[in-house]
Amino acid sequence: MTLGETVERHIMEIRSNVEALARLLECCGEGGDKISLEHCLVECPHKRCLKETLLEVITVLEETRRNFKSKRLELLRKRLLRILADIS
Repeated sequence: MTLGETVERHIMEIRSNVEALARLLECCGEGGDKISLEHCLVECPHKRCLKETLLEVITVLEETRRNFKSKRLELLRKRLLRILADIS
C-alpha cells in the first residue's frame, strides 16, 4: 500500500467517524439524553464488550435452565437474546 493510499484510507475512516459523531450529536440535540448502542461507532469497544457479556450471560442461563426451572429466568434469557440480536 502506498503512502497516498494509506492517507486516503485514514481520511475515509475519519470521515466515517465524524459522520457517526454528527448523528450522535443530532440525537442528543433532539432531547435524546439516553444514548443507544445504535449510535456508537462501529468499532466501539463498549459495544463489543456488551455483546460478549450478553452472550456469556445467555449461555450461563441456557446451561442452568434445567437446574432452575424459573419462568422469570426464561423470560430474561429470551429478552437478552432479542437485545443481542438487535445490536448485532
